[in-house]
Amino acid sequence: MYKKSLNNDKFKQRKFVLLGEQLFYYKKNMIGMQDKYYNLISLQNARISVLKASPEKLKVDKMYNYCFELENDTRTWILACKSQEDLLQWHKTIYTQIEQVSKRIAI
Repeated sequence: MYKKSLNNDKFKQRKFVLLGEQLFYYKKNMIGMQDKYYNLISLQNARISVLKASPEKLKVDKMYNYCFELENDTRTWILACKSQEDLLQWHKTIYTQIEQVSKRIAI
């Protein structure tokens, strides 16, 4: 998957791993020898939605074709997939995990 940078409109490829109520993302280190832990996204109080890109954004970057937004109490991330199939799979998986986290908190 790809993550949109906060500083500009560029998407950068990252490795994402969903573990429980956290979505970790990694980037390659400068040498490229190992994956380096980069950050995590908490799914507590999170919301996810598929984004519909404007024609103007699609002209700037085709990555906007398969985007979704993931938001929690601290930040909003824009993530992109390579295909509609990948988008639907990631969306369903993350949405299901958010629902499970919400049910655990409510109990």
